[in-house]
Amino acid sequence: MAPARLGGMNDSPRALSCPNCGAPIVVRAVGNTVTVVCGNCGSSLDATDPDLTILKQSIAAGARSRIPLGTRGFLAGIEWEAIGFLERSGGGGSWQETLLFNPWEGYRFLVDDGETWRLGTPLDRLPTEAGAIATLGGDRFTRTEGYQAQVDFVVGEFYWRVAVGETVDVCDYEGPREASLSREANAAEVAWTRLEPQADGVVESAFGIAPVAPQRSAGLDDARAPTFNTIVAGIATFLLLAVLMLAPWGVTVLDTTVVVIPDGPAAAAKFGPVALDRRRSGVAVRGSADLENAWVELDFALVNRATQERYEASATAEHYRGRDSDGEWTEGDRRPDVTFAALPRGSYDLVVEATAHVWPARQSWEQPAAASEPPIPVPVTVTRNATFWGVLWLALIVIWAIPMTQWFFWYQRNNDE
Repeated sequence: MAPARLGGMNDSPRALSCPNCGAPIVVRAVGNTVTVVCGNCGSSLDATDPDLTILKQSIAAGARSRIPLGTRGFLAGIEWEAIGFLERSGGGGSWQETLLFNPWEGYRFLVDDGETWRLGTPLDRLPTEAGAIATLGGDRFTRTEGYQAQVDFVVGEFYWRVAVGETVDVCDYEGPREASLSREANAAEVAWTRLEPQADGVVESAFGIAPVAPQRSAGLDDARAPTFNTIVAGIATFLLLAVLMLAPWGVTVLDTTVVVIPDGPAAAAKFGPVALDRRRSGVAVRGSADLENAWVELDFALVNRATQERYEASATAEHYRGRDSDGEWTEGDRRPDVTFAALPRGSYDLVVEATAHVWPARQSWEQPAAASEPPIPVPVTVTRNATFWGVLWLALIVIWAIPMTQWFFWYQRNNDE
């Protein structure tokens, strides 16, 4: 069967002038076109009137179609001519539609959403609807969320009344093999279109236009970026945990106890040796105290026996309990620790100075004497090659900050759309 060509049209294109701006207008689908939109000024004209009565006047327009009007091309063995072009938006996105015409086959739409081309065929019979399912020719299509589509730009000729700003209610149905149905309705009519995706390069080859990189929406670009950065963050986390697992775990090299009298004199003691056999070692010193409504101030110093160089740090073991209008409350840490990040190799003494105090919960004349408070034992441990969990958590926060932020804004943007 020979391909359907346009050359056999009985009615040749009709040349007219725009009554608004005087620009030449060519009507290609003579006898079928209802509306012509001037490519120079954008005015909508009544093509059924020999004088092209102005339906809606505009002040400017510009041809933005990738397929110039009047261009012919073969799709599925049929020669089509581009006669109209629209830009529409709605449902959080925008797209372009090129109206194709063949005098024997009628009209088709080429829809370009920036990613793929789809060829739309107006339906002359309605699908069978049952709830969210529409059936056409044995294929089942599932309804998606509806939206309102608006005409943002229009040029060329059309078989219906169209102008910038006009809106229709759209409901899309997803079907097999990436096909879809589109239902458009306004106060005057309901129109159904079946859309089929076109393979890459088919439309460009048919109409002789240069292929361009897909103009993906910001949301899609952002979706890819978080995915890539999430993979990078996952790899970095795996490597960090692997290093942590392979690194030597902390070893307790000193375990002793200091006894301190509440509100009494400071208790001071020296313990050792603490041997550090690596070039640089992380060291953690922890003091703990079983106390209530009291605190113990701890001053630690690691002193190198050979050089007498001191490394000092302080901590407070404390715990409080009480009741207020909101009920019972507790506060404090009975087991504080301090860390020394990179001590040089050597033998060290640990010098501990501790003072204890009782929280004055009652008036001074009601308090028992300090001597009546029992001494508080404070166990002290020194761990070599300690794991610095705070640094680890900080590293994880830094690693995941960028992908999590991107995912947050991606979700917000797509949720808004």
